[in-house]
Amino acid sequence: MIIMLMLKVNDWIWCQYTPGAGGKLLCCLMQLDPNVHSWNQRLETDFKRFVREDLLVDHYQHMKTEPQHPYIMDFYTRQLPFTRGDELTEGEAQELFEQKNTNHRALSRIVLPTCKPYIEKWFSGTVVSILNDNDSLSFLKKRRNLIFYEWDKDNKNIVHLKRFLKKHIAHPHLAKRYAHEEIQTSFEYTTMDDFYREQFYNHPEVEGLRNPSDDGRIKSYVNLSDFWKHGGAFIAKQLNQELGLSIDVDKAEYMVNEWTNFNKEFLD
Repeated sequence: MIIMLMLKVNDWIWCQYTPGAGGKLLCCLMQLDPNVHSWNQRLETDFKRFVREDLLVDHYQHMKTEPQHPYIMDFYTRQLPFTRGDELTEGEAQELFEQKNTNHRALSRIVLPTCKPYIEKWFSGTVVSILNDNDSLSFLKKRRNLIFYEWDKDNKNIVHLKRFLKKHIAHPHLAKRYAHEEIQTSFEYTTMDDFYREQFYNHPEVEGLRNPSDDGRIKSYVNLSDFWKHGGAFIAKQLNQELGLSIDVDKAEYMVNEWTNFNKEFLD
């Protein structure tokens, strides 16, 4: 008799981060563990090409071309202001995952991104959280400004939030599918300082990940500035110890170095 193992919610790893803070980089780094399912098989078959062509993507087209996981997880949302799926139970999440991911039931572990400053009650897996430490705020502000915001050409006081516009995102069909979850996509501000005060310094997705949480499901914290101050080998060794992973340290060092060099304009 063949017994097929079933991937459970508690086998998931969530990478919690502020959009723009290198979350997809950390997700890909954790996929260097052979027991963590790779979103893109090229990560295993042609590693340097994966880094060059799939991870280091044009900043303006970032949201369309950044690495995307292959699982169907539309029963919950990973970013504010949406709350779909927050009230699920663990059992409901497990059932929905199995229904929607028949090809991914027998995996050992998967890693997924989440950009909310809290962890939903139903989640029973492991979390690694990227913190917006003081040494990384300037980098994060500059990177978010290029990737996520677009100032109106005719009215310089109006800014468009690209993350919520179908033409800028990887899965525009989801925006149409959940059109009832209306969200304001453009704002008018008197000054840019007012905009950054609301959308950056005091925004919950930035401020909410400034310091460690008391949530016991978060097993590891990585400062955003660790990517360029300490490098990939340092982070990989930490995750191997704290999350019980087996990340290839040399590949992690290469991946983070290439990412840091690609984003060096935000470090100036």
